[in-house]
Amino acid sequence: MIVRVTDLMEAEGRSLREVARVEGRTLRRVTARLGLGFAVLMATAPLVVIGVGLLLAALFLALREPIGQPAAAAVTGVVTLAVSGGLLWLFRTLTQ
Repeated sequence: MIVRVTDLMEAEGRSLREVARVEGRTLRRVTARLGLGFAVLMATAPLVVIGVGLLLAALFLALREPIGQPAAAAVTGVVTLAVSGGLLWLFRTLTQ
């Protein structure tokens, strides 16, 4: 009886070791992908912010002459809020 119990414990230990190895490899792979994705995001985010800022500045400058500076600022603000609202809605839809 004792021999059977020790054999069972040995087999379960081997099984646990193998599962831990496989899960460890998976964890390393997923962590590497996550780190790479985060690095790309950190490099891309400032470029996106600068690009959006330049587009909004161009919109403001294009509208300043035909409709005046206050109206151009208002239109640019409305466009910014509309795009931001759309992105927030998209984020909420994708994360639910």
